[in-house]
Amino acid sequence: MKNEENTQENKKELLKIKKKYSIKYVLTAKLIEVYLIFILVISVAFYSGLVSIGIFSIIILLAIIIAVLILSKKSAAKTFMIFYDDKIVYKRKFLFIDKEKTIKYSDVKDIVFTYGTNWYTRMWQKIFKFGNIYVYPKKGNIFSHGMFIEVVENIDKVINDVKTVIGDKIK
Repeated sequence: MKNEENTQENKKELLKIKKKYSIKYVLTAKLIEVYLIFILVISVAFYSGLVSIGIFSIIILLAIIIAVLILSKKSAAKTFMIFYDDKIVYKRKFLFIDKEKTIKYSDVKDIVFTYGTNWYTRMWQKIFKFGNIYVYPKKGNIFSHGMFIEVVENIDKVINDVKTVIGDKIK
C-alpha cells in the first residue's frame, strides 16, 4: 500500500486546474438575489418607520456578504483537479467536506466544459471569463463517481490544455 502511494506521489503532474476565487464575481453573480431581497426589506422597513429593523437588516446583509466571501475563498483555495499520464485526481476540502477522487482515463466517459449551468450563471461566467469542468464516469453518476470544478479562470485556455494532456486517452 505504501509503495503504491509513493508511486502515485512520484508521478509527474501534467496539469493542475484550480477553482478561482474572485471577489468581484462573488459580490455580483453570487449575491445579487440577496441584495434584491434585502433592498426590498430595508426599503419597506424605512418606509414604514421601522428604522431599527432597517438598520438590523443592513447589519445582517453585511454579515452575509462577509460570510459568503470567506467561505468562497476557503472553498477555492482547496479545490483542484490534477491531470497525470493515466488518471485525474480531484481534491476538495471545505469545512466538514474532505473529498478526494481518482478516475483513470479508461473509466472516463466524457469531459465537458461549460459556461454556467443555467442562463443566469452562464451570463455571469461569460462576463468574467470563467467556466466549469465536468468529468463524467462510464459507471455511476457525476456526484458519486465523477468530478467537477465550477468557476475556472480562462476556460478557453484550460480547454486547450486539457485536450493537449489527455489527447486520445478517452475513448
